[in-house]
Amino acid sequence: MHSDPLIRHQVWHRRARTALGTVLLAAGACGLAALLQALWATPSATTRRVVWAPEAAPTLAVAELPSVGPLRQPPLPRLEPPEPQPSDPEQLLDELFELLEEARALGGPCRGPAPELSWAPDLDDAAQAQVDWMRSADDWAHVTPGNPAGATPSERAEAAGYPGLITGEILAWGQHTPRAAIRWWLHSPPHCRALLDPQAVDAGVALTEDPWTEGYVWAVVFGG
Repeated sequence: MHSDPLIRHQVWHRRARTALGTVLLAAGACGLAALLQALWATPSATTRRVVWAPEAAPTLAVAELPSVGPLRQPPLPRLEPPEPQPSDPEQLLDELFELLEEARALGGPCRGPAPELSWAPDLDDAAQAQVDWMRSADDWAHVTPGNPAGATPSERAEAAGYPGLITGEILAWGQHTPRAAIRWWLHSPPHCRALLDPQAVDAGVALTEDPWTEGYVWAVVFGG
């Protein structure tokens, strides 16, 4: 160490600057290292940042819509063919008489139940004479003056040999089945009252083909 105070001061000052420079350099090195480490750990803004642009948003074109295919309706139930209706006149007349009895047992909108009927062949003949005349003469009425079998139901029943009194006669035409004829009579007030007349104890039925339709002409004559 120099004895000259001035020289000693210069030396000490130089050493102090050197030490300070070393400290600053070390601190700078540490800061740079920390900065580099931070930059290394932080994802790059150019690789992670997402900018949404409305004009660039994807759109679903019509052609890209998922295809559901044509609409398919559920299969219709298989319809069984209708049961063939009986075409034998005798079978149709038997069914008509059975339905007539059933209707009287149940009653209808105009009257309550009525007594059971007995089949009268003479009234069958009177009813058949009427439907045959109606078809041939195109005379659709209960009173038919030109009918050779009798102008009224009572005259026709008497001519056929029925011994009792006639309580009523009901006629229908165009129906295809006995059930349709019975239904029509029950929904017609005057025919319904004749069909359910409690004073009637006998009945005769008849039919013939309707020349203007594919149905029949139907007749029932009641006696008591």
